[in-house]
Amino acid sequence: MSIEIIKVDARRVLPYYIPFLLFTVGYVLFRKTPLAAGDSILNLIPCLQGMVTAWWVFQDSGETEAFVFSRPLSRKRLFLTRWGFGIFLQILTVFAVFVTITSGLRSEIQELMDSPFHPIVKWYELSVMGSVALFSILGFEVVMFLKLRWRIVSDSPSIWKEILGAGFFSAVCLLPLGELIEKRIHDYLIVTYTLLLLLSATLASLHCYRHLEIQA
Repeated sequence: MSIEIIKVDARRVLPYYIPFLLFTVGYVLFRKTPLAAGDSILNLIPCLQGMVTAWWVFQDSGETEAFVFSRPLSRKRLFLTRWGFGIFLQILTVFAVFVTITSGLRSEIQELMDSPFHPIVKWYELSVMGSVALFSILGFEVVMFLKLRWRIVSDSPSIWKEILGAGFFSAVCLLPLGELIEKRIHDYLIVTYTLLLLLSATLASLHCYRHLEIQA
């Protein structure tokens, strides 16, 4: 049953995900200057990809949603299936960037473009892998939480307080991480911060998913 849910989600998500994947790989291939972890564009594209992926993974029309939630799956399992599919897509993008660099394809294209940096910087450019992974997954986690939280509070009298709280959560997710990367604070701080953030966002989203009201 989980496979069928993934098939349904894939048909809805892939038309939006694939252009971001191609754009990311294209940017990696044709960027003339050496790639680095502080490349704001290369961080932004996967971040937007993660956001769009989360939106469509958890976007069901009324009839589809009623059907999906009537299947013999617990809400926890349904959430984890969709969450796992979304995270898999982010990892797929990271893998595509890794292969593009390590296979030598980027270097070959750059040499054809008369780049003075290649193939010398080939292995140095792998430094982008960490930031691409972090921003793509964080983009996914932030929008997943905001979307599910919005479903819970959209009819609440205190909705504006909830919006402010969600905005603060979003800022906490994305802004400090960027500062950590730019200031090059020790790697273990970044890893610890990110793991705690991902854990809290995932658990909060699961809590929201368990309390969704489904229109029959």
